[in-house]
Amino acid sequence: MSWSSRLERPLVVERFVKRSATLLSGAAVGQVAVFVSTPFLARMYSPADFGVFAVFLACSGVALVVAAFRFEQAILVPETDKEASGIVKAAVICVVATTMGVTLAAIAGADQLAQLTSTPAIKRVLWLLPISVAFGGGHQIMVSWATRVGAFRELSWSKAALGISLAVSQLAIGFGTDWRGGLVIGVVVSWAVAILVLLPSMKGIHHVSDADAWRAAVRFRRFAQLGVWSSLLNRAALEIPSIALAFLFGPAAAGSFLLAFRIVVAPARLITESAQHVFINHMAVLKREAPDEMYAFFNRTLSLLRVWLCRQQYFLHCSGPGY
Repeated sequence: MSWSSRLERPLVVERFVKRSATLLSGAAVGQVAVFVSTPFLARMYSPADFGVFAVFLACSGVALVVAAFRFEQAILVPETDKEASGIVKAAVICVVATTMGVTLAAIAGADQLAQLTSTPAIKRVLWLLPISVAFGGGHQIMVSWATRVGAFRELSWSKAALGISLAVSQLAIGFGTDWRGGLVIGVVVSWAVAILVLLPSMKGIHHVSDADAWRAAVRFRRFAQLGVWSSLLNRAALEIPSIALAFLFGPAAAGSFLLAFRIVVAPARLITESAQHVFINHMAVLKREAPDEMYAFFNRTLSLLRVWLCRQQYFLHCSGPGY
């Protein structure tokens, strides 16, 4: 190991921490907005409205995780931006195809979904499902490209804008109108705002032909072959409680579960998601420029997480009733 690489290691760790903190700050702002708006939304909308919202989020969540056929994960891997641009185009085509399939499924299965989940009101907002999948799938692709080029400031702003626009739009519709679909329309508005915030980070994309996109998709086809079914099963397992509660106990129970999840569980994702984008960016860069350093960087990141977990456990121990 050269002395230069040894001297660069602390700088890499410091850069990793700074970038993670940048993303964490944006995500925290967005999550605070969602958290603060939740009590007001609970007064504006009934538990049944939240039940409809929970069913909608379950359907869109399952569709979104496979919207780009997992090609968005491959955007960080290629050595050149031109080949990565080909994957972006292939991912966009997959999102369009998924959106068309979701549209047909929404038209054909609206009555069955409403009957299964005991939420007749879901039929009034189900037309927003393809739009949500299209915007959400596009946002996933843009997040992967921004992660590739290291646009972490734009990613932080996007995370903040996502939560703020969601809270503001849901509150505005609930306060200013009698339409009960404000919770759902807020999701679509938040995706659109987040996309607009990320647009400046997309300037480096190259114009590629359909043949280039096809070659890139063929080369990285294992992302689709191995990732689609595993991601689909994993996401479906996470969304089953909302559907099951609506089926067994009605939409009010599903809405109450969503409120509890929104307050208790969602904030726990802040650190993991923020560190994930930075970690993937560093690993992709190392794969292209210094593959031998990947294992060492993995170990350093793992050590940082262990230190953080130990500090959290110590804090919880000192904050307990026996302290």
